[in-house]
Amino acid sequence: MSNQSIPQPGVLPKKPRLSICMIVLDEENMLPRCLKSVQDVADELIVVDTGSKDNTISIAEDFDAKVYHFKWCDDFAAARNESLKHATGDWILQIDADEELLSSSILPLRKAILNPWCLIYIITCDNGAASGSERFVEVGRLFRNHPLVRYSRPYHETVSSIAYKLISQKPGWQLLHEPRIVIRHYGYEFSEIESRKKYERGLRIMESYVKENRGDVYMLTKLGETYNCVGRYDEAIVKFKEAIAINPNLADTRKDLGLAYFEKGMFDEAVVEFKEAIAINPNLADSHNNLGMACYAKGLLDKAISEYIEAIAIEPDFAEAHYNLGVAYGARRDIVDEEISEYKKALAINPNLGEAHSNLGGAYADKGMLNEAIVEYTKALAINPKLAHTHFCLAITYYAKKMYKLAIQHCDEAEKLGCEVPPWFLLKLKDHR
Repeated sequence: MSNQSIPQPGVLPKKPRLSICMIVLDEENMLPRCLKSVQDVADELIVVDTGSKDNTISIAEDFDAKVYHFKWCDDFAAARNESLKHATGDWILQIDADEELLSSSILPLRKAILNPWCLIYIITCDNGAASGSERFVEVGRLFRNHPLVRYSRPYHETVSSIAYKLISQKPGWQLLHEPRIVIRHYGYEFSEIESRKKYERGLRIMESYVKENRGDVYMLTKLGETYNCVGRYDEAIVKFKEAIAINPNLADTRKDLGLAYFEKGMFDEAVVEFKEAIAINPNLADSHNNLGMACYAKGLLDKAISEYIEAIAIEPDFAEAHYNLGVAYGARRDIVDEEISEYKKALAINPNLGEAHSNLGGAYADKGMLNEAIVEYTKALAINPKLAHTHFCLAITYYAKKMYKLAIQHCDEAEKLGCEVPPWFLLKLKDHR
Protein backbone atom coordinates (compact mmCIF):
# COMPACT_ATOMS: atom_id res chain seq x y z
CA MET A 1 0.00 0.00 0.00
CA SER A 2 1.38 3.43 -0.93
CA ASN A 3 1.85 6.16 1.66
CA GLN A 4 -0.88 8.18 -0.08
CA SER A 5 -3.43 5.41 0.57
CA ILE A 6 -2.59 4.98 4.25
CA PRO A 7 -5.09 6.98 6.36
CA GLN A 8 -3.62 10.05 8.00
CA PRO A 9 -4.91 11.94 11.05
CA GLY A 10 -7.21 14.78 10.05
CA VAL A 11 -7.71 13.48 6.49
CA LEU A 12 -11.06 11.95 5.49
CA PRO A 13 -13.41 12.20 2.49
CA LYS A 14 -16.48 14.42 2.92
CA LYS A 15 -18.65 11.32 2.57
CA PRO A 16 -16.70 8.54 4.25
CA ARG A 17 -17.64 4.97 3.40
CA LEU A 18 -18.32 2.26 6.00
CA SER A 19 -17.46 -1.41 5.55
CA ILE A 20 -19.22 -3.97 7.74
CA CYS A 21 -16.85 -6.90 8.33
CA MET A 22 -17.82 -10.26 9.77
CA ILE A 23 -16.83 -13.91 9.89
CA VAL A 24 -19.50 -16.62 9.89
CA LEU A 25 -20.05 -20.35 10.24
CA ASP A 26 -23.50 -21.95 9.92
CA GLU A 27 -25.37 -18.83 10.98
CA GLU A 28 -28.57 -19.12 8.91
CA ASN A 29 -30.78 -18.51 11.96
CA MET A 30 -28.97 -15.44 13.29
CA LEU A 31 -27.56 -13.81 10.17
CA PRO A 32 -30.70 -12.18 8.69
CA ARG A 33 -31.34 -10.11 11.83
CA CYS A 34 -27.71 -8.99 11.92
CA LEU A 35 -27.49 -7.98 8.26
CA LYS A 36 -30.85 -6.24 8.35
CA SER A 37 -29.65 -4.12 11.28
CA VAL A 38 -26.67 -2.73 9.35
CA GLN A 39 -27.89 -2.62 5.77
CA ASP A 40 -29.01 1.03 5.93
CA VAL A 41 -25.68 2.29 7.22
CA ALA A 42 -23.26 0.02 5.34
CA ASP A 43 -21.60 0.98 2.08
CA GLU A 44 -20.42 -2.60 1.73
CA LEU A 45 -20.93 -5.88 3.56
CA ILE A 46 -17.89 -8.14 3.82
CA VAL A 47 -18.69 -11.70 4.93
CA VAL A 48 -15.93 -14.26 5.34
CA ASP A 49 -17.29 -17.79 5.60
CA THR A 50 -15.21 -20.37 7.45
CA GLY A 51 -16.94 -23.51 6.18
CA SER A 52 -20.73 -23.18 6.47
CA LYS A 53 -22.85 -26.15 5.47
CA ASP A 54 -26.26 -24.46 5.86
CA ASN A 55 -27.81 -21.51 3.99
CA THR A 56 -25.48 -18.89 5.47
CA ILE A 57 -23.79 -17.99 2.17
CA SER A 58 -27.02 -17.64 0.19
CA ILE A 59 -28.50 -15.45 2.93
CA ALA A 60 -25.45 -13.20 2.85
CA GLU A 61 -25.69 -12.96 -0.93
CA ASP A 62 -29.37 -12.02 -0.65
CA PHE A 63 -28.21 -8.95 1.26
CA ASP A 64 -25.70 -8.16 -1.52
CA ALA A 65 -22.76 -9.04 0.70
CA LYS A 66 -19.37 -9.77 -0.78
CA VAL A 67 -18.69 -13.32 0.34
CA TYR A 68 -15.18 -14.72 0.72
CA HIS A 69 -13.96 -18.07 1.98
CA PHE A 70 -11.36 -18.83 4.63
CA LYS A 71 -10.15 -22.22 5.82
CA TRP A 72 -10.62 -22.34 9.57
CA CYS A 73 -7.35 -22.69 11.52
CA ASP A 74 -8.41 -22.20 15.17
CA ASP A 75 -7.47 -18.52 14.95
CA PHE A 76 -10.19 -15.88 15.12
CA ALA A 77 -7.71 -13.06 14.56
CA ALA A 78 -6.55 -14.61 11.28
CA ALA A 79 -10.15 -15.00 10.07
CA ARG A 80 -11.10 -11.45 11.04
CA ASN A 81 -7.99 -10.05 9.39
CA GLU A 82 -9.04 -11.85 6.21
CA SER A 83 -12.30 -9.88 6.31
CA LEU A 84 -10.41 -6.60 6.84
CA LYS A 85 -8.23 -7.38 3.84
CA HIS A 86 -11.24 -7.15 1.52
CA ALA A 87 -12.74 -3.95 3.01
CA THR A 88 -12.59 -0.82 0.81
CA GLY A 89 -14.40 1.63 3.10
CA ASP A 90 -12.80 4.42 5.11
CA TRP A 91 -14.19 2.91 8.30
CA ILE A 92 -14.79 -0.64 9.50
CA LEU A 93 -17.49 -1.84 11.87
CA GLN A 94 -16.90 -5.39 13.05
CA ILE A 95 -20.01 -7.31 13.99
CA ASP A 96 -20.93 -10.98 14.45
CA ALA A 97 -23.91 -12.93 13.18
CA ASP A 98 -25.34 -13.33 16.69
CA GLU A 99 -25.43 -9.55 17.12
CA GLU A 100 -27.37 -6.61 15.79
CA LEU A 101 -26.73 -2.90 15.60
CA LEU A 102 -29.50 -1.17 17.52
CA SER A 103 -31.52 1.27 15.41
CA SER A 104 -30.85 4.02 17.95
CA SER A 105 -27.16 3.71 17.04
CA ILE A 106 -27.51 4.68 13.40
CA LEU A 107 -27.40 8.46 13.83
CA PRO A 108 -24.53 8.45 16.36
CA LEU A 109 -22.60 6.11 14.06
CA ARG A 110 -23.10 8.34 11.02
CA LYS A 111 -21.89 11.31 13.02
CA ALA A 112 -18.93 9.43 14.48
CA ILE A 113 -17.43 8.45 11.13
CA LEU A 114 -17.24 12.12 10.10
CA ASN A 115 -14.41 12.67 12.60
CA PRO A 116 -11.10 12.64 10.67
CA TRP A 117 -8.96 12.49 13.82
CA CYS A 118 -10.36 9.33 15.39
CA LEU A 119 -8.59 6.05 14.74
CA ILE A 120 -10.81 3.84 16.88
CA TYR A 121 -14.10 4.25 18.73
CA ILE A 122 -14.88 2.31 21.88
CA ILE A 123 -18.56 1.42 21.60
CA THR A 124 -20.98 -0.61 23.74
CA CYS A 125 -21.78 -4.30 23.53
CA ASP A 126 -25.00 -5.19 25.36
CA ASN A 127 -25.01 -8.87 26.36
CA GLY A 128 -28.59 -8.67 27.62
CA ALA A 129 -30.04 -8.71 31.11
CA ALA A 130 -30.41 -12.50 31.07
CA SER A 131 -26.89 -13.24 29.86
CA GLY A 132 -25.42 -14.33 33.16
CA SER A 133 -22.39 -12.30 32.15
CA GLU A 134 -21.48 -8.65 32.53
CA ARG A 135 -24.21 -6.87 30.59
CA PHE A 136 -22.54 -3.76 29.15
CA VAL A 137 -19.01 -4.14 27.83
CA GLU A 138 -16.85 -1.56 26.08
CA VAL A 139 -15.43 -2.86 22.79
CA GLY A 140 -13.20 -1.42 20.06
CA ARG A 141 -15.36 -2.39 17.10
CA LEU A 142 -15.46 0.81 14.98
CA PHE A 143 -12.12 1.89 13.51
CA ARG A 144 -10.42 3.44 10.50
CA ASN A 145 -9.48 1.08 7.70
CA HIS A 146 -5.77 1.31 8.39
CA PRO A 147 -3.39 -1.45 7.21
CA LEU A 148 -1.67 -1.58 10.59
CA VAL A 149 -4.89 -1.91 12.58
CA ARG A 150 -5.32 -5.66 12.66
CA TYR A 151 -6.52 -8.28 15.12
CA SER A 152 -4.16 -10.06 17.49
CA ARG A 153 -4.60 -13.17 19.69
CA PRO A 154 -6.37 -16.25 18.28
CA TYR A 155 -9.26 -15.97 20.77
CA HIS A 156 -10.77 -12.93 22.50
CA GLU A 157 -9.12 -11.17 19.61
CA THR A 158 -8.97 -7.38 19.50
CA VAL A 159 -7.52 -4.50 17.49
CA SER A 160 -7.37 -2.21 20.50
CA SER A 161 -3.80 -2.93 21.64
CA ILE A 162 -2.43 -2.29 18.15
CA ALA A 163 -4.53 0.87 17.84
CA TYR A 164 -3.18 2.17 21.17
CA LYS A 165 0.37 1.62 19.94
CA LEU A 166 -0.30 3.44 16.67
CA ILE A 167 -1.89 6.37 18.50
CA SER A 168 1.18 6.72 20.70
CA GLN A 169 3.45 6.67 17.64
CA LYS A 170 1.44 8.97 15.36
CA PRO A 171 0.49 12.37 16.84
CA GLY A 172 -3.04 13.38 15.96
CA TRP A 173 -4.78 10.03 16.08
CA GLN A 174 -7.42 9.75 18.79
CA LEU A 175 -9.18 6.99 20.68
CA LEU A 176 -12.72 8.09 21.54
CA HIS A 177 -15.68 6.62 23.40
CA GLU A 178 -19.12 6.62 21.79
CA PRO A 179 -21.41 4.69 24.18
CA ARG A 180 -24.51 5.57 22.13
CA ILE A 181 -23.40 3.13 19.45
CA VAL A 182 -24.69 -0.17 20.81
CA ILE A 183 -24.33 -3.70 19.48
CA ARG A 184 -26.81 -6.13 21.04
CA HIS A 185 -25.21 -9.54 21.55
CA TYR A 186 -27.43 -12.63 21.76
CA GLY A 187 -24.66 -15.23 21.93
CA TYR A 188 -25.03 -15.88 25.66
CA GLU A 189 -28.62 -16.92 25.06
CA PHE A 190 -27.64 -19.98 23.02
CA SER A 191 -28.71 -23.45 24.09
CA GLU A 192 -26.58 -25.23 26.66
CA ILE A 193 -25.21 -27.53 23.94
CA GLU A 194 -24.13 -24.61 21.76
CA SER A 195 -22.56 -22.86 24.75
CA ARG A 196 -20.65 -26.02 25.64
CA LYS A 197 -19.27 -26.25 22.09
CA LYS A 198 -18.11 -22.62 22.28
CA TYR A 199 -16.40 -23.23 25.61
CA GLU A 200 -14.65 -26.37 24.37
CA ARG A 201 -13.35 -24.57 21.29
CA GLY A 202 -12.29 -21.52 23.28
CA LEU A 203 -10.44 -23.58 25.86
CA ARG A 204 -8.60 -25.50 23.19
CA ILE A 205 -7.43 -22.31 21.46
CA MET A 206 -6.57 -20.38 24.63
CA GLU A 207 -4.72 -23.25 26.33
CA SER A 208 -2.53 -23.66 23.27
CA TYR A 209 -1.87 -19.92 23.06
CA VAL A 210 -1.06 -19.47 26.75
CA LYS A 211 1.54 -22.25 26.63
CA GLU A 212 3.54 -20.09 24.24
CA ASN A 213 2.58 -16.70 25.75
CA ARG A 214 2.72 -17.11 29.51
CA GLY A 215 3.11 -13.39 30.11
CA ASP A 216 -0.16 -12.39 28.41
CA VAL A 217 -2.25 -11.35 31.42
CA TYR A 218 -5.30 -10.66 29.27
CA MET A 219 -5.41 -14.21 27.93
CA LEU A 220 -4.58 -15.72 31.31
CA THR A 221 -7.60 -13.90 32.70
CA LYS A 222 -9.84 -14.94 29.81
CA LEU A 223 -8.75 -18.55 30.17
CA GLY A 224 -9.51 -18.37 33.88
CA GLU A 225 -12.94 -16.88 33.14
CA THR A 226 -13.74 -19.79 30.84
CA TYR A 227 -12.58 -22.31 33.46
CA ASN A 228 -15.00 -20.59 35.84
CA CYS A 229 -17.82 -20.94 33.30
CA VAL A 230 -17.33 -24.70 33.01
CA GLY A 231 -16.84 -25.25 36.73
CA ARG A 232 -13.08 -25.92 36.68
CA TYR A 233 -12.44 -23.57 39.59
CA ASP A 234 -9.07 -24.90 40.75
CA GLU A 235 -7.62 -24.38 37.28
CA ALA A 236 -9.23 -20.94 37.11
CA ILE A 237 -7.58 -19.94 40.39
CA VAL A 238 -4.17 -20.97 39.07
CA LYS A 239 -4.55 -18.82 35.93
CA PHE A 240 -5.87 -15.79 37.80
CA LYS A 241 -2.97 -15.99 40.26
CA GLU A 242 -0.51 -16.20 37.36
CA ALA A 243 -2.01 -13.04 35.87
CA ILE A 244 -2.00 -11.20 39.22
CA ALA A 245 1.63 -12.17 39.84
CA ILE A 246 2.49 -10.28 36.65
CA ASN A 247 0.16 -7.34 37.33
CA PRO A 248 -1.47 -7.05 40.79
CA ASN A 249 -3.70 -4.14 39.70
CA LEU A 250 -6.16 -6.08 37.54
CA ALA A 251 -9.63 -5.36 38.92
CA ASP A 252 -11.46 -7.81 36.64
CA THR A 253 -8.96 -10.58 37.36
CA ARG A 254 -9.33 -10.03 41.11
CA LYS A 255 -13.11 -10.12 40.73
CA ASP A 256 -12.99 -13.36 38.75
CA LEU A 257 -10.61 -14.94 41.25
CA GLY A 258 -13.11 -14.01 43.94
CA LEU A 259 -15.85 -15.76 41.96
CA ALA A 260 -13.79 -18.94 41.74
CA TYR A 261 -13.27 -18.87 45.51
CA PHE A 262 -16.98 -18.14 46.03
CA GLU A 263 -18.04 -21.13 43.94
CA LYS A 264 -15.71 -23.34 45.99
CA GLY A 265 -17.33 -22.10 49.19
CA MET A 266 -14.15 -20.24 50.22
CA PHE A 267 -16.04 -17.12 51.25
CA ASP A 268 -13.28 -15.45 53.30
CA GLU A 269 -10.91 -15.63 50.32
CA ALA A 270 -13.67 -14.42 48.01
CA VAL A 271 -14.31 -11.35 50.19
CA VAL A 272 -10.62 -10.45 50.10
CA GLU A 273 -10.48 -10.57 46.29
CA PHE A 274 -13.74 -8.68 45.76
CA LYS A 275 -12.50 -5.95 48.10
CA GLU A 276 -9.20 -5.81 46.19
CA ALA A 277 -11.12 -5.44 42.92
CA ILE A 278 -13.19 -2.58 44.35
CA ALA A 279 -10.07 -0.87 45.72
CA ILE A 280 -8.60 -0.90 42.19
CA ASN A 281 -11.84 0.11 40.47
CA PRO A 282 -14.73 1.23 42.74
CA ASN A 283 -17.08 1.55 39.76
CA LEU A 284 -17.40 -2.15 38.92
CA ALA A 285 -21.00 -2.99 39.75
CA ASP A 286 -20.25 -6.70 39.44
CA SER A 287 -17.61 -6.54 42.17
CA HIS A 288 -20.00 -4.88 44.63
CA ASN A 289 -22.72 -7.40 43.81
CA ASN A 290 -20.31 -10.29 44.22
CA LEU A 291 -19.00 -8.91 47.51
CA GLY A 292 -22.61 -8.70 48.64
CA MET A 293 -23.13 -12.38 47.79
CA ALA A 294 -20.02 -13.41 49.71
CA CYS A 295 -21.04 -11.34 52.73
CA TYR A 296 -24.55 -12.84 52.59
CA ALA A 297 -23.01 -16.32 52.55
CA LYS A 298 -21.01 -15.37 55.67
CA GLY A 299 -24.15 -14.13 57.43
CA LEU A 300 -23.15 -10.46 57.19
CA LEU A 301 -26.60 -9.34 56.13
CA ASP A 302 -26.28 -5.57 56.57
CA LYS A 303 -22.96 -5.50 54.69
CA ALA A 304 -24.48 -7.57 51.89
CA ILE A 305 -27.39 -5.13 51.59
CA SER A 306 -25.09 -2.12 51.42
CA GLU A 307 -23.02 -3.72 48.64
CA TYR A 308 -26.10 -4.60 46.58
CA ILE A 309 -27.30 -1.02 46.94
CA GLU A 310 -23.88 0.22 45.79
CA ALA A 311 -24.00 -2.07 42.74
CA ILE A 312 -27.42 -0.73 41.80
CA ALA A 313 -26.26 2.87 42.26
CA ILE A 314 -23.55 2.18 39.66
CA GLU A 315 -25.78 0.16 37.32
CA PRO A 316 -29.52 0.79 37.97
CA ASP A 317 -30.60 -1.91 35.49
CA PHE A 318 -28.59 -4.65 37.23
CA ALA A 319 -31.29 -7.32 37.52
CA GLU A 320 -29.20 -9.75 39.56
CA ALA A 321 -28.33 -7.09 42.13
CA HIS A 322 -32.02 -6.15 42.54
CA TYR A 323 -32.86 -9.85 42.96
CA ASN A 324 -30.08 -10.38 45.49
CA LEU A 325 -31.19 -7.30 47.41
CA GLY A 326 -34.70 -8.74 47.50
CA VAL A 327 -33.33 -12.00 48.90
CA ALA A 328 -31.39 -10.11 51.57
CA TYR A 329 -34.44 -8.07 52.53
CA GLY A 330 -36.41 -11.32 52.69
CA ALA A 331 -33.89 -12.71 55.16
CA ARG A 332 -34.57 -9.71 57.39
CA ARG A 333 -38.26 -10.71 57.59
CA ASP A 334 -39.26 -7.23 58.75
CA ILE A 335 -39.22 -5.35 55.44
CA VAL A 336 -41.45 -7.39 53.12
CA ASP A 337 -42.54 -4.35 51.11
CA GLU A 338 -38.93 -3.56 50.21
CA GLU A 339 -38.38 -7.21 49.32
CA ILE A 340 -41.36 -7.14 46.95
CA SER A 341 -40.17 -3.89 45.42
CA GLU A 342 -36.73 -5.30 44.57
CA TYR A 343 -38.12 -8.48 43.00
CA LYS A 344 -40.43 -6.34 40.87
CA LYS A 345 -37.50 -4.19 39.74
CA ALA A 346 -35.50 -7.28 38.83
CA LEU A 347 -38.40 -8.70 36.85
CA ALA A 348 -39.04 -5.41 35.07
CA ILE A 349 -35.48 -5.68 33.73
CA ASN A 350 -35.55 -9.43 33.11
CA PRO A 351 -39.00 -11.08 33.22
CA ASN A 352 -37.45 -14.54 32.79
CA LEU A 353 -35.98 -14.81 36.29
CA GLY A 354 -37.94 -17.80 37.52
CA GLU A 355 -36.53 -17.64 41.05
CA ALA A 356 -37.49 -13.97 41.31
CA HIS A 357 -41.10 -14.83 40.42
CA SER A 358 -41.03 -17.64 42.98
CA ASN A 359 -39.58 -15.46 45.73
CA LEU A 360 -42.02 -12.68 44.90
CA GLY A 361 -44.79 -15.23 45.29
CA GLY A 362 -43.40 -16.12 48.71
CA ALA A 363 -43.32 -12.48 49.75
CA TYR A 364 -46.92 -12.02 48.66
CA ALA A 365 -47.89 -15.15 50.61
CA ASP A 366 -46.21 -13.72 53.72
CA LYS A 367 -48.49 -10.71 53.40
CA GLY A 368 -51.56 -12.93 52.96
CA MET A 369 -51.94 -11.91 49.29
CA LEU A 370 -52.63 -15.47 48.13
CA ASN A 371 -54.02 -14.71 44.67
CA GLU A 372 -50.97 -12.61 43.85
CA ALA A 373 -48.73 -15.36 45.21
CA ILE A 374 -50.36 -17.96 42.94
CA VAL A 375 -49.83 -15.72 39.91
CA GLU A 376 -46.10 -15.39 40.62
CA TYR A 377 -45.57 -19.06 41.46
CA THR A 378 -47.31 -19.97 38.21
CA LYS A 379 -45.08 -17.60 36.23
CA ALA A 380 -42.02 -19.15 37.85
CA LEU A 381 -43.09 -22.65 36.83
CA ALA A 382 -43.87 -21.49 33.30
CA ILE A 383 -40.21 -20.49 33.03
CA ASN A 384 -38.85 -23.54 34.85
CA PRO A 385 -41.30 -26.37 35.59
CA LYS A 386 -38.66 -28.19 37.66
CA LEU A 387 -38.60 -25.72 40.56
CA ALA A 388 -39.54 -28.28 43.22
CA HIS A 389 -39.80 -25.79 46.07
CA THR A 390 -42.11 -23.58 43.99
CA HIS A 391 -44.46 -26.52 43.43
CA PHE A 392 -44.51 -27.07 47.18
CA CYS A 393 -45.20 -23.40 47.89
CA LEU A 394 -47.98 -23.44 45.33
CA ALA A 395 -49.45 -26.54 46.99
CA ILE A 396 -49.43 -24.77 50.37
CA THR A 397 -51.09 -21.71 48.85
CA TYR A 398 -53.79 -23.69 47.06
CA TYR A 399 -54.47 -25.61 50.28
CA ALA A 400 -54.94 -22.32 52.14
CA LYS A 401 -57.54 -21.36 49.50
CA LYS A 402 -59.22 -24.79 49.93
CA MET A 403 -58.38 -25.70 46.32
CA TYR A 404 -57.40 -29.21 47.36
CA LYS A 405 -57.15 -30.89 43.96
CA LEU A 406 -54.56 -28.37 42.79
CA ALA A 407 -52.77 -28.56 46.14
CA ILE A 408 -52.43 -32.34 45.78
CA GLN A 409 -51.28 -32.02 42.17
CA HIS A 410 -48.45 -29.63 43.02
CA CYS A 411 -47.48 -31.49 46.17
CA ASP A 412 -47.08 -34.70 44.16
CA GLU A 413 -45.01 -32.84 41.57
CA ALA A 414 -42.79 -31.37 44.29
CA GLU A 415 -42.13 -34.87 45.66
CA LYS A 416 -41.33 -36.21 42.18
CA LEU A 417 -38.75 -33.46 41.79
CA GLY A 418 -37.08 -34.35 45.08
CA CYS A 419 -38.65 -31.86 47.47
CA GLU A 420 -38.98 -33.17 51.02
CA VAL A 421 -42.61 -32.44 51.85
CA PRO A 422 -43.24 -32.17 55.63
CA PRO A 423 -45.26 -35.10 57.04
CA TRP A 424 -47.77 -32.72 58.62
CA PHE A 425 -48.72 -31.37 55.20
CA LEU A 426 -49.03 -34.83 53.69
CA LEU A 427 -51.40 -35.74 56.52
CA LYS A 428 -53.54 -32.69 55.79
CA LEU A 429 -53.77 -33.63 52.11
CA LYS A 430 -54.58 -37.26 52.91
CA ASP A 431 -58.11 -36.30 53.95
CA HIS A 432 -58.75 -34.73 50.54
CA ARG A 433 -57.38 -37.40 48.22
